[in-house]
Amino acid sequence: EPLSGECVADPCETLRCPDDEICEMGECVPDPTALPDAGPGRVDSGGGFDAGRPEDPEDRVLAAGGCMCRATGGGSSSSGGWLALLLLGAVFLRRRRRRGSKGLGKGAAAAAAVAALLFASGCDVDPFCLTCGDEIVDAGDAGEPMDAAPMDATVDSGTDAGFERPDACVPEAVETCNEFDDDCDELIDEDFDLTTDINHCGGCGMACAPPHAFGECVDAMCGIASCDVGWHDLDMDPDNGCEYRCLASETDDAICDLRDNDCDGVVDEDVAFDTDPENCGVCGRSCRFAHATAGCDMGTCTVASCDMGFTDLDGVLDNGCEYACTASTPPDEICDGRDDDCDGTVDEGDPGGGGACGSSVGECTTGTEACTSGAITCMGATSPTTELCNGLDDDCDGMTDEGNPEGGRLCGTGTGTCDQGREQCMGGALVCTGETGPTAELCNGLDDDCDGTIDEGDPGGGGSCGTSTGRCMAGLEHCRGGVVVCEGATGPIAETCDGVDQDCDGTVDEGNPGGGGSCGTDVGTCSPGVRTCTAGALVCTGSTGAGPETCDSLDNDCDGSIDEGNPDGGASCGLTTGECSGGTQVCLAGTLQCQGGTGPGTESCNGLDDDCDGATDEGNPGGGAACGSSAGECTSGTQMCMGGGLTCVGGSGPAPEVCNGLDDDCDGNVDEGNPGGGATCGSSAGSCSPGTLSCIAGALQCQGGSGPSTELCNAVDDDCDGMTDEGNPEGGASCGSSIGACSPGTTTCSGGALTCSGGTSPVSESCNSTDDDCDGNVDEGNPGGGASCGTSTGACSAGTQTCIGGAFMCTGGSGPSSEVCDGVDNDCDGNVDEGNPG
Repeated sequence: EPLSGECVADPCETLRCPDDEICEMGECVPDPTALPDAGPGRVDSGGGFDAGRPEDPEDRVLAAGGCMCRATGGGSSSSGGWLALLLLGAVFLRRRRRRGSKGLGKGAAAAAAVAALLFASGCDVDPFCLTCGDEIVDAGDAGEPMDAAPMDATVDSGTDAGFERPDACVPEAVETCNEFDDDCDELIDEDFDLTTDINHCGGCGMACAPPHAFGECVDAMCGIASCDVGWHDLDMDPDNGCEYRCLASETDDAICDLRDNDCDGVVDEDVAFDTDPENCGVCGRSCRFAHATAGCDMGTCTVASCDMGFTDLDGVLDNGCEYACTASTPPDEICDGRDDDCDGTVDEGDPGGGGACGSSVGECTTGTEACTSGAITCMGATSPTTELCNGLDDDCDGMTDEGNPEGGRLCGTGTGTCDQGREQCMGGALVCTGETGPTAELCNGLDDDCDGTIDEGDPGGGGSCGTSTGRCMAGLEHCRGGVVVCEGATGPIAETCDGVDQDCDGTVDEGNPGGGGSCGTDVGTCSPGVRTCTAGALVCTGSTGAGPETCDSLDNDCDGSIDEGNPDGGASCGLTTGECSGGTQVCLAGTLQCQGGTGPGTESCNGLDDDCDGATDEGNPGGGAACGSSAGECTSGTQMCMGGGLTCVGGSGPAPEVCNGLDDDCDGNVDEGNPGGGATCGSSAGSCSPGTLSCIAGALQCQGGSGPSTELCNAVDDDCDGMTDEGNPEGGASCGSSIGACSPGTTTCSGGALTCSGGTSPVSESCNSTDDDCDGNVDEGNPGGGASCGTSTGACSAGTQTCIGGAFMCTGGSGPSSEVCDGVDNDCDGNVDEGNPG
């Protein structure tokens, strides 16, 4: 619409009118150019109207898409406007006649310029008007009637109805395109090139006038030279001309507005729906995600990258980069109770663990380092203990039973002829040394065996006295009052195998007494024999007896079990160097085998002695390859095994840009993007509070927050290292007592408070001549005593257990004496006057 500049539907686009009518403003009206005797719309090709017309017809103007100018300000039509418009059409049509297709572009430009001038003058252009006023305008040279073929109509060039031939030629006549020799020169239509003439394209009267376009005739074929302003030929079909009505506002269609801005028939085809996060898939779909930079992939919103300090851990698109975490540099997990690599798990993979720890000296065994609660601890090891008197290295210092463990106490007794000594650890057991010990009781009126009783057990007595044969005696010797006396007599008894002539016949053990039966066993390697009285004892003669069990798949000790108790086994075996661990010899299937150890493997770069040769990571395992780059701060180097990992030595590679005044990522920029800045820094462990990292002069500085202080024993992480009360803060002073058996210890911080550890504390007093409770008194209060002791049988009476000189003695009772013939159980054995005393 020329006045408003808006695109409107063409009211004549789909309307088809009869041959003698044309469409004007959406209605069919009579064609003002139709001739009554030449057929509707037939126009000659530059030589005038058809011969069948009247000789001087009234000229009419038929302009392609002609125009009518109406003053917008009101009033009647301006003759000046009409004249200008008609002159425009005449000039345009004349150039078409003279120049053919070569002048179409310039003619169109001129027409557009004049039309613009008319619009600027306040005129409305009616593109459907074909007659512009009543005036007759000669648009061509004298004698050359102008071509008035309408651009919106295709001219019929048929030879039977499109034109009429004269009856005879006329010399010097003007040759017209009618398939006839008009000028009698024996040439037909010689002034017309039917291969290029747009008015006679391929045949006389066949005008090349595509709709909404400037036509061109090439090789007798009608084509489109250019389109009218606001029209476009999209389907490349000359029959319908420039069929697409559109005013281009852009050179492409990259603006997503659901319009065909570049008039190519496609809407928004240059919008990157597959990759544009502001128009992802469709216009206006803007991709937005929390803590992330959005992207668009094949029309689907994606997370292109996460904001610093955030990670897309769960892979859920809707919540963006939901996990707040800043990875360490490098982003490797270490044992610190934190998620260093931002994978959602703390200290996974046992970082820093796996190494051997502890000691294998003495009774100690090594363990394995493991990451536990953010710290490396030794798991599975057997630790040193207090040294005991057992023949073992309990404290794992390479020495056995050093320092006389558990020794030094009084031992023995001071009763009778005995004197006390001191306990000494010898050969893995406590031995009483320096004492005068008990001896066999003699009949001497003394307590020789130091049991508190004199001449007990009839020492020196029991021998025969008087005349006897074999075991028979006239009497027996007894100790009485420190002197041996002969009492009673002994008669013959049945012979037994004891090397004694019990039956007093002068022969010892005659008749194999007690013998004759089967003996021994046939279990295992043993075989039975026969009991025989030999040298006063029954022995098994002819048998194979049990021996020590050995690792040979036999029952050597004849107990029904084979190789039980791991015979000959138990010794250490295998290597203990590096990652190897020794095993134990075990008796299996009659042979000793080494089990439970770890053998050598191939050396790898891990800081361990894998092949157990005493060297770690020797030979640069896994290394030697070139590494790194020479761009920016990068330099190439060689991979070397160092510290248990492959390290690029002699060069440096690209790394994420950090705040250090260097081009770490080798892109030509130093510390771009404030690397590392803005993140939380410092520690929130313990009493610390975090600050904010800022990149200043090539270094990250932590601003704000509160830092660590000296660690105190208060169950608080004062120095903010993730550990509480480490290093025994405020401890180390001497504590406890050195009185008696006590020894001072050292103050130790435990559970947020100082405690005394490492010393010997008071214990309950016991009867050992030692001040166990460290109160300055030894064995006070009769410790452990008070129980009844002795016997109340016969003439005896019970006493009380009393701690005397570090040992228990029975006091206050009466003990047994030699039996006498008085109707009393003098020796308190439950029998009265046994043995015929006296």
